[in-house]
Amino acid sequence: MTYISVFSRDPRDVPTYGIAQAAHYLGLFETTLRQWVGGGDFSPSLIKLPDPEKPWLSFTNLVEAYVLASLRRQHRIQMLRPYLRRIEHDAAGLARRLFPLRRTAGADSPRVVVIDPYISFGKPTVAGTGVSVAILIDRFRSGEALTELADDYDMTLQQVEEAARYGLPDALAA
Repeated sequence: MTYISVFSRDPRDVPTYGIAQAAHYLGLFETTLRQWVGGGDFSPSLIKLPDPEKPWLSFTNLVEAYVLASLRRQHRIQMLRPYLRRIEHDAAGLARRLFPLRRTAGADSPRVVVIDPYISFGKPTVAGTGVSVAILIDRFRSGEALTELADDYDMTLQQVEEAARYGLPDALAA
């Protein structure tokens, strides 16, 4: 029997994100992202999935969706440049890390939350710490104060607040 190591593939190309999860990470409506990856009766798909039979996006697809969402939000190419600066590239020019924004954030928002396919299986974390945004949100929702979380994870209050703004629904994160 032949085994293929999951590490033989570049983690950026591994289908990792479900449609709902990717839409949440990028602050998109799930139906919008589903249309972009699946197309429809009158429009082709805009994002080519690694496996057309399975609705899972790779990190590369996530970056493509981020760029499309940024274009959609800004409508003007000159306004897109600050959003594109939130994508870090490797030496070969490929997307390496993404500092995503949600609907309510501006392109100049701090780079606190990062999606890196090499850290925490590509789930959103607080940059430089490896701390999962989901864990911070779960603890906050269970009643812990943001200051307690900052102390527990040796982070600044600003880092925890930015992670909360990213991880909570827009209505709660104002």
